Amino acid sequence: MTLTRAFAAVATRLPQKVALITDRNQLSFQDLHRLAHVLDMELRTRGVQPGQTVVVATRRAEFNIALSLVMSLRSLTMAFTDAATAQAAGLPFDRLITTDRTDLVGPDRQIVIEPGWFDALSTIRLPDWSGATGEGIFVAQSSGTTGRPKLIRAPEAQRLAQAREDLFFGHQTAGGRRFLTTLASGSGYGLNANLAVLLAGGSVVSLAEQQDRLLQHIDLHRVDTLAISPALVERMLDLPKPEQYLTGVRDVRFLGAMASPRLLSAFARICPGRIHIGYGSTELGRIFAGVFDAGQPMAAGHVGRLIRRDLEVVFCDEALTPIPGATEGIIGFRPTEGAFARGYHGDSDGDAGSGFINGIFYPGDILRRDGDDYFVIGRTKNIVNFGGNKVALEAVSETLAAAFPGATFVPLVTPDALGLERLSVAYRADAEISAAAMEAALRQRFTGLAVTRTRRWPAFPLTETGKIDRQALQAGWLDD
Repeated sequence: MTLTRAFAAVATRLPQKVALITDRNQLSFQDLHRLAHVLDMELRTRGVQPGQTVVVATRRAEFNIALSLVMSLRSLTMAFTDAATAQAAGLPFDRLITTDRTDLVGPDRQIVIEPGWFDALSTIRLPDWSGATGEGIFVAQSSGTTGRPKLIRAPEAQRLAQAREDLFFGHQTAGGRRFLTTLASGSGYGLNANLAVLLAGGSVVSLAEQQDRLLQHIDLHRVDTLAISPALVERMLDLPKPEQYLTGVRDVRFLGAMASPRLLSAFARICPGRIHIGYGSTELGRIFAGVFDAGQPMAAGHVGRLIRRDLEVVFCDEALTPIPGATEGIIGFRPTEGAFARGYHGDSDGDAGSGFINGIFYPGDILRRDGDDYFVIGRTKNIVNFGGNKVALEAVSETLAAAFPGATFVPLVTPDALGLERLSVAYRADAEISAAAMEAALRQRFTGLAVTRTRRWPAFPLTETGKIDRQALQAGWLDD
């Protein structure tokens, strides 16, 4: 079953049901079916051929969803990113599809989506997609907050499998759901999750750029299933009476970054729905999952249990050598079956201890296993040597949060005037916390760990995917 044929089957069964709600419009399944058909016709008219590579640069969910169907229909390689990122990654592409013209690409290679294309949308005869090959290639942008983004190539079969399995509340119950994710509609998870809901007959609510009105959207559109980053939950908790907007929420998935037990408990007090924790990647999809129990203590870093039968978990040493029988170390995942992304565009191998290396995917995390449960200890790039002692920045954050309840900490490594690595701490709190007070708290766990600089933030800057923007925090020290 191809993506287009699977969607067409749902659209035929539920033609008038609401499929997508955006800040601009509301589309039924039939509308989305027709929209994809119009886009397909326009692209063919403008010379797009099967097998070509196109970049899709738009934040509008309806176009990202519809063009993913066209990708499947015409066996296209379709990169959901912007022209600048595609060029920086060295991705050769034939055409750019966008809603806003750019000077980065010649006019003959740009296809600008025009509103007039859809004037007759309601009268267009639905196409026959029974002959779709299903040989499209998704190219998704990694969602890291540091370093240059990578472009991940994955066959349509992998994305379709992830779309069917990536819903934390169970594919079989998705048909009656209204789902909202705060991640961008063209991101790897955003696109997967939205397609998953639609293929199950559920409805998607897209925020676009209105994250400041998240609670209002949840309430107004009767969202009952939510995927959200911890950073946005922190902001939500600062708003007056957020619980009044969450009464209809049944399931919430935290994603994009680790959520502390403190944050999970605080959110559980205002939200009646089940809170799902987990671990995954754009490259492989969801890997570990569990449900947070507010009545039971939870250790920091808990990400649940393995839910994938097609992946082998491998613990490795610093040289990425697998350690038989180990229960702690650098984590790797070896695909055992199915269609998977096997690398990044332009990279033959991984780098800095992460990526696809010798048939194993390394996300760059350090985990431990206790029975069937897995815990994130830290990231390899966040293990820093201070004065001969190796320190995980995640452990620093965890220790400070325990010492100063209600505050949130982001430890950073910043260079001093001599270029030496020093520990700086960005934090949010009701009152100032001195470097000396932080050092005193850290002294209980770490030896000789000095906090060079601190900065209190009224709110942490966020990336487009709702993660804390560490690059922006780093830049905040440059004026010192």
